[in-house]
Amino acid sequence: IPDGAIISDTVSYGVNNNNQIHYLHCRRALNIDNIDGLELLMLHGAAFTADTWKTSGILTKLCASAPKSSIRSLTALDLDVSSDGTRLKHVFDALSNRATAVLSGERVVLVSPSASGKAVIDLAELAFRQSNIKADESDNNDTSNPGQFLTQIIKGWIPVACFAINTAGTETLEMFPKSGIPVMGIYGSKDGMGKRVTEKLVQHAGAVGHEIEGSHPCYLDSPDDFMDLVRLFVDSLGR
Repeated sequence: IPDGAIISDTVSYGVNNNNQIHYLHCRRALNIDNIDGLELLMLHGAAFTADTWKTSGILTKLCASAPKSSIRSLTALDLDVSSDGTRLKHVFDALSNRATAVLSGERVVLVSPSASGKAVIDLAELAFRQSNIKADESDNNDTSNPGQFLTQIIKGWIPVACFAINTAGTETLEMFPKSGIPVMGIYGSKDGMGKRVTEKLVQHAGAVGHEIEGSHPCYLDSPDDFMDLVRLFVDSLGR
């Protein structure tokens, strides 16, 4: 993959690799294993696709600025917004496969606008259920245990006005700080729901909340402000 180029491709995933998913990807070095920094995985809202990140200019500009930040690579993923955490894990594993090598297999910073946050909340719910199982009944070293998926995939989370937060239980949201996963919520100045769910994240997930000018897809209304926040958050997590 040429340095800084954006490629469009598909990857097979699932138990029998009988499902395919489209993605866009760019990185700032040819060999992803030989550079520092963090990988950014970007989902999309119900009215959009992975291509929205490119047509809006956000993917291109973040990729171009990656050498000056802690962003190692960017992947925009066409994950259906109805997906649960287990499907997200299957796709993550497929992208991390040595034959694919889109991702390194290390934990990513995940951006989930709107409805795409459902998969992340599901991961947190799985982790919460796992935490309630008695120690002698649980194998915390079993990497195939769904209760471990949250910490296997996510280094940091950037939800943008995710409705699933509205219905998530307090204990589920508390799994983010308990798992050592920083959260930065973003919402638009004209999005009342986005403000409410971000405030809920601040209260229960230890999140930092930011308002930027715009409506529900505020990252499209104020892309520069959105990108600045993303870069600062990734930089705060270290290289």
